[in-house]
Amino acid sequence: MTEEELQLAAFEIILHSGNARTSVHEAFAAMKEGKYDEAKEKLDAADAELLEAHHAQTDLLQKYQAVPKLKSRLLWFTHKII
Repeated sequence: MTEEELQLAAFEIILHSGNARTSVHEAFAAMKEGKYDEAKEKLDAADAELLEAHHAQTDLLQKYQAVPKLKSRLLWFTHKII
Protein backbone atom coordinates (compact mmCIF):
# COMPACT_ATOMS: atom_id res chain seq x y z
CA MET A 1 0.00 0.00 0.00
CA THR A 2 1.46 3.33 -1.02
CA GLU A 3 1.28 6.56 0.96
CA GLU A 4 -1.25 7.86 -1.57
CA GLU A 5 -3.49 4.80 -1.17
CA LEU A 6 -3.36 5.19 2.60
CA GLN A 7 -4.33 8.84 2.33
CA LEU A 8 -7.18 7.99 -0.03
CA ALA A 9 -8.49 5.32 2.35
CA ALA A 10 -8.33 7.78 5.24
CA PHE A 11 -10.14 10.39 3.17
CA GLU A 12 -12.92 7.94 2.29
CA ILE A 13 -13.48 7.01 5.94
CA ILE A 14 -13.52 10.65 7.05
CA LEU A 15 -15.74 11.71 4.14
CA HIS A 16 -18.40 9.07 4.68
CA SER A 17 -18.34 9.47 8.46
CA GLY A 18 -18.74 13.23 8.10
CA ASN A 19 -21.60 12.82 5.65
CA ALA A 20 -23.31 10.47 8.10
CA ARG A 21 -22.91 12.95 10.93
CA THR A 22 -24.37 15.75 8.81
CA SER A 23 -27.35 13.58 7.87
CA VAL A 24 -28.02 12.75 11.53
CA HIS A 25 -27.97 16.45 12.47
CA GLU A 26 -30.35 17.19 9.59
CA ALA A 27 -32.61 14.37 10.78
CA PHE A 28 -32.72 15.86 14.28
CA ALA A 29 -33.63 19.25 12.85
CA ALA A 30 -36.40 17.69 10.76
CA MET A 31 -37.74 15.85 13.82
CA LYS A 32 -37.90 19.09 15.79
CA GLU A 33 -40.09 20.50 13.01
CA GLY A 34 -42.30 17.40 12.99
CA LYS A 35 -41.06 16.29 9.57
CA TYR A 36 -40.71 12.63 10.45
CA ASP A 37 -40.67 11.27 6.89
CA GLU A 38 -37.81 13.60 6.02
CA ALA A 39 -36.03 12.63 9.23
CA LYS A 40 -36.31 8.95 8.33
CA GLU A 41 -34.83 9.65 4.90
CA LYS A 42 -31.91 11.49 6.51
CA LEU A 43 -31.32 8.65 8.97
CA ASP A 44 -31.43 6.13 6.13
CA ALA A 45 -28.85 8.25 4.29
CA ALA A 46 -26.69 8.30 7.43
CA ASP A 47 -26.88 4.50 7.65
CA ALA A 48 -25.76 4.20 4.02
CA GLU A 49 -22.83 6.57 4.62
CA LEU A 50 -21.76 4.68 7.74
CA LEU A 51 -21.83 1.46 5.76
CA GLU A 52 -19.56 3.05 3.14
CA ALA A 53 -17.18 4.20 5.90
CA HIS A 54 -17.22 0.68 7.33
CA HIS A 55 -16.38 -0.82 3.93
CA ALA A 56 -13.51 1.64 3.48
CA GLN A 57 -12.15 0.81 6.93
CA THR A 58 -12.48 -2.93 6.32
CA ASP A 59 -10.65 -2.58 3.00
CA LEU A 60 -7.90 -0.62 4.74
CA LEU A 61 -7.52 -3.28 7.42
CA GLN A 62 -7.35 -6.05 4.81
CA LYS A 63 -4.64 -4.20 2.91
CA TYR A 64 -2.83 -3.61 6.17
CA GLN A 65 -2.51 -7.36 6.66
CA ALA A 66 -0.40 -7.49 3.52
CA VAL A 67 1.91 -4.61 4.55
CA PRO A 68 2.94 -4.89 8.22
CA LYS A 69 5.06 -1.70 8.16
CA LEU A 70 1.82 0.31 8.12
CA LYS A 71 1.08 -0.81 11.68
CA SER A 72 2.13 2.35 13.49
CA ARG A 73 0.38 4.66 11.02
CA LEU A 74 -2.78 2.58 11.06
CA LEU A 75 -2.92 2.49 14.85
CA TRP A 76 -2.54 6.27 14.98
CA PHE A 77 -5.21 6.75 12.32
CA THR A 78 -7.66 4.42 14.09
CA HIS A 79 -7.07 6.27 17.36
CA LYS A 80 -7.74 9.67 15.76
CA ILE A 81 -11.01 8.47 14.15
CA ILE A 82 -12.38 7.10 17.41
